[in-house]
Amino acid sequence: MRDTCGRKTRRIYGRLSSAPGHLTAMQAGEAAALAGVSKLLLTHLWPFYSEDVILNECKTVFPNAEVVAEGKTYSIKNGRLSEHGT
Repeated sequence: MRDTCGRKTRRIYGRLSSAPGHLTAMQAGEAAALAGVSKLLLTHLWPFYSEDVILNECKTVFPNAEVVAEGKTYSIKNGRLSEHGT
């Protein structure tokens, strides 16, 4: 997330989630929408939540989101996302 978006997000949410420095899936989706991005890749997920539950929560506010796949590499060049690996 770009720093300008981070500042806007902190202003909107104050304390972002129960863990300092983290967003809920819905907050991440809202921040992505606010930033005007075309795709959101969710990473660093809480291990005790289902990835499907996290993704569905995010998609309620930002439909073009996905959970990153372990072992896969993602690159952004000239505004285009490409995926490599497993």
